[in-house]
Amino acid sequence: MKKTIFSCLFLVISFTAYAQEELLKSVIDIVSPIEAADLIKKQGIKYDNTFLNKPENSKKYLTEYKQALNLGVFSTAMGYATINDQSKDALAYLGALKGMATALKVDKHINMGRIFTLASNKKDLNKLLDETTSTFENISDDLNAKKKSNLSALIITGGWVETFYLTTQMAQKNKSQELNNRIVEQKLVLTKIVEVLGNYKTDKQITQLGGELAKLDKYMSKFKIEHKDGEQKVEEKGDIMEIKGSNVGKDVELSTADLSEISKMVAGIRASIVQ
Repeated sequence: MKKTIFSCLFLVISFTAYAQEELLKSVIDIVSPIEAADLIKKQGIKYDNTFLNKPENSKKYLTEYKQALNLGVFSTAMGYATINDQSKDALAYLGALKGMATALKVDKHINMGRIFTLASNKKDLNKLLDETTSTFENISDDLNAKKKSNLSALIITGGWVETFYLTTQMAQKNKSQELNNRIVEQKLVLTKIVEVLGNYKTDKQITQLGGELAKLDKYMSKFKIEHKDGEQKVEEKGDIMEIKGSNVGKDVELSTADLSEISKMVAGIRASIVQ
C-alpha cells in the first residue's frame, strides 16, 4: 500500500468503490499526530502538557470502546511530548499507550525503541511519519483479521480528535495563520472519519460518536479550500486518487467566533472520549 504525507496531499476515496478495510487504511495515511505536533512546535509555541489526557487515566478505561479511542489519544500525546523532547512525559504516555494496546492484544506491533530513535533525528521527520503510519496499519490489519475493524476505526478517531483538540486549543491561545489553515483543512479528514464510523450502525456507541462528529463536519462545511493555482491537481496512483496541493494553498479566513465554536465542539467530543 502506498504511503502519503499529510502535509502535501489528501486521499479521496468512495466507500462504494473500496472495501471497508481499504478505507480505514487510507484514513490512517492522512491522520498524523506527529506531523501536527511538529507544526505546533514550529510556530514557536511552548510545550504544554496541561492540555493532554493524564497517563494515569488509562487505568479507568475498561471497555474495548474506551481502550481503542484512548490508544489513539495517548498516541497523540506521546507524539507531542516526543517531538518536544519531553522524554519523561513521552515515557509516561508510552506506558499508557502500551497498556491500551496490551488490553486490545495489539502491543506486539509497537516498536517504541525505533520510534524514539527516529524522533531524535529532527532532520528527517518523514521516516518517523512512515514508522508511525506503518505501526497503525499493522494494528489495523491485526484487528481487521480478528473481525474487529470497529476498533481500528476508533483508534484512528481517538488520535484525530486529540490532535484536532490540541491544534484548536493552541490556535486559540497563539495567533497563527499556519494553525488556522491546518484547522480548516481538517474538514477533509473529518468527512472521511464520519464516513468510516457510519459503517457501524449496529454499534450504538460508535453511532453516537459519529453523530457528534457529523455535527462538527456540517459546521465546517462552510469553509472552502482553494489552491494557489486556482484549481485542484488530481493524480491517480494505482487504486488511490490523490489531490495534491500546498496544504490549503491560500491563507484561510477563520474568524475568532468560528475558531471558538469549532474548539468548543471538539472539546465536547474529546471530553466524552477521555472521561
